[in-house]
Amino acid sequence: MNKAKLFVLGMSLGFGRDHEIFEGIELDEDMGDLLQEGGKISKSDMFSVAPNGKSIFQFAKTWESFDKVLKLAAKNGETITHRDLGKTIADSKSAIDMAAECDSIGHVFEPELWKGHAEEFENLFFSLKQDKRKDVDFYELQAKIAALSGKKTRAAVLKEAGIETSEVRTAFGTGDLDKFVAKLADAGLQLTLDDVKLVDREGDHTLYAKASWEKFEKIHAALVAAGEVMDPEFFFFKRGDRDSIVGSAFKHDLEDKIFNREVFKGRPGDLMEVFNRLNDAQASKIDIDAVLTGVIEDQLNVELLTGPDVNLSDLLTPLFNDSAAGPHATPVMALGLKKTWEHMDKVAEVLKSKGEVIKLETLRAPSGNDGESCLIKAAKYGQFDKVMMLLKESGEYLTDEDLLQPAKEGGKSLLDVLQETDSLQAMMDTGYWSGRSEQLVNTVWLNLKDMNKTKYKDEFRVLLTKCNIEALKKPSGPTASL
Repeated sequence: MNKAKLFVLGMSLGFGRDHEIFEGIELDEDMGDLLQEGGKISKSDMFSVAPNGKSIFQFAKTWESFDKVLKLAAKNGETITHRDLGKTIADSKSAIDMAAECDSIGHVFEPELWKGHAEEFENLFFSLKQDKRKDVDFYELQAKIAALSGKKTRAAVLKEAGIETSEVRTAFGTGDLDKFVAKLADAGLQLTLDDVKLVDREGDHTLYAKASWEKFEKIHAALVAAGEVMDPEFFFFKRGDRDSIVGSAFKHDLEDKIFNREVFKGRPGDLMEVFNRLNDAQASKIDIDAVLTGVIEDQLNVELLTGPDVNLSDLLTPLFNDSAAGPHATPVMALGLKKTWEHMDKVAEVLKSKGEVIKLETLRAPSGNDGESCLIKAAKYGQFDKVMMLLKESGEYLTDEDLLQPAKEGGKSLLDVLQETDSLQAMMDTGYWSGRSEQLVNTVWLNLKDMNKTKYKDEFRVLLTKCNIEALKKPSGPTASL
């Protein structure tokens, strides 16, 4: 910060010309020119050192006029956050460190300064070490800030009902949740998401401990019963530098408590919003396509799907499309869902009565965020016998690419999935492989894992023998051997 801006800022905060902040700096005689030269003072200027190496935050005078600092920043369209105040300025000290040194922490937490900025206040408060805020009652100050805007905090509401915030934490942990919910009801209250957001002296929410996550299903059910919905922002609630709600779940390796079809029932968009905000390490632990398709499946009307009005187009209509997903993502279709394949015999029967057939090209269509084809998904669901049924109806055959090509780099092929799900027997149909014994050997058999060659050797020999016999019945029919 140059001397002109320092002078303007110092004068704005009430520093006299002979104040220590100006020590060693030769000020111009022409104050008017100096003020003109000062110009706009940015947040960056405020948090930089003066030419003499000093910072305005070293002095109690600055903290006594901290409201002016906030207003100056706001005038320039900037907001001073807890991260700004915690950032090192000089001598390994932050603005907050300097406030503590000159016994001015109390000025930082004047309620009027934080009117309409409760979240910023809470983040700042819990970014401080306990010894620097030990004399400040968080819940009391939080209530005062809320009152300035005509609001009441959850802690204040509970206190009026004779309920301590510690009771919430106990109920969510090792205590009796049902009794606590009943106690709330006796006071004319019900469980809310704000109960989860109540923080302890460290700034940790009530789902911080592993014990709380182990009973999360019960907590979730109680909140749902009270009409509460865990929206995306809820999962990222945190104060200071403590773990967010979703971060705590990952910390205890209990992320599946969140990422399941029950928590996001009827809300695939919310599910994907939460998932897309995870870091790479967190996202890698979630089989998001399985969770997403599960959520969408729960919305699928089976009676309509298997009823007389179903058409092929119904199976291919996008049910959900995540615009923020990765490059392999495609819309989720009914044809890519497990529930559809479980009823595929009935669906195919209705379609056939209308002259519609599910062809191989249709089965190759990708569905879902992983970009896998409906062929591969059917195999994953253990429903490959239904695929063979459809291929017979359409009179088509899988190509080498269908069998061996993964949907994406590092992904699994159809043959990989058939082996993993122990579904190879579903494809051992003599009628299907008759006349195609070379592909059976070169594409299927030779690409099996050794353990499966051992396990299915006899079955493949029998199948191949039958195929060769059928081939010999035809002129120039191809034969093969293992």
